[in-house]
Amino acid sequence: MKTEKDLFRLGHIKDCIEKILELVKISHSFENFESKWIEQDAMIRNFEIIGEASNHISDETK
Repeated sequence: MKTEKDLFRLGHIKDCIEKILELVKISHSFENFESKWIEQDAMIRNFEIIGEASNHISDETK
């Protein structure tokens, strides 16, 4: 059971990483990213999801 939940959470982490990479790609530069609050919020939210998901992965899987 823990394994299924861990795989589900790892899937969330993978999805968030892909979204962050896409945001980095479309921003082109830090200055461009810095001026766009929507992209900043989206990236921060994905990092939050990664943190939350990683906190709930079992010690066995870690």
